[in-house]
Amino acid sequence: MRLQRQTGNHRYTMRWIRIAYFTLAGWLPVVAGIGFFTVYIVSLRIFIRDRDRFEKKAQDFKYRFWKWYFARLPFLSIRVYGAEKLPSNTAFVLVTNHSSFLDVPLLFSIVPELSGIAREYLFRVPGLGMVLRTLGFFPIRRQSDDDGLGGLVACRDILNSGRNVLIMPEGERVTPGKVGRFSPGAFHLARMGNVPVVPAVLINLEKALPPGRMIPQVDRAVDVEVRFFDPILPPVDDDRESVREMAQKTRRMLCDAIEKSRSGEIANKC
Repeated sequence: MRLQRQTGNHRYTMRWIRIAYFTLAGWLPVVAGIGFFTVYIVSLRIFIRDRDRFEKKAQDFKYRFWKWYFARLPFLSIRVYGAEKLPSNTAFVLVTNHSSFLDVPLLFSIVPELSGIAREYLFRVPGLGMVLRTLGFFPIRRQSDDDGLGGLVACRDILNSGRNVLIMPEGERVTPGKVGRFSPGAFHLARMGNVPVVPAVLINLEKALPPGRMIPQVDRAVDVEVRFFDPILPPVDDDRESVREMAQKTRRMLCDAIEKSRSGEIANKC
């Protein structure tokens, strides 16, 4: 009995040592990266006067940093399927589920030239606000119709400049393993910009870092899948019902992917 108790205490201690290591490995590069990026973009702005070139350099740094980060993050094992389906000759609206703080950075590491909208409180974080604005993100407040319309107009301008826009139609992180109700805003945006919508699903990411948690909840690597689906063209006319149907069809697509993943029915390739 005593030996069993000692073994149990050892396993408990080792589990928390691994979690502490995962936490440091996860957060230290982010904090250092935001600090370095702030200095980097200030220096860029001094030497590069052309705004388009400046923003492209910033986007390139974002993509390279997060790609490096997720390749070395010890508590995630990431597989990406269908990345070849991302349009290369036109901007697009990327639509995904939202279940973890890591969703957006992970997509940054896969899709170059990605901008969008973000909650207004994130822009008040020292350093992070400057980074978000430089990357072309537009702040919106919860339950603000004026900000929602302004966000759509800003995102349309981003699309017109040739950059891709990320929108999570659920609006906030939802219950792990579920897909919340979709707002049709992303699909209205695609119609406004006359660009395709690319659905994507993030599977199992919430197991490592669920909503409301800033510390990894696992002591070993979680298998995470990112799956991109075929681009969907928006309705040609300004028919609200058609846009809502498109939103529901996309939501159902993501729900089915998550359900099939749970039952092990997803094939090795999309």
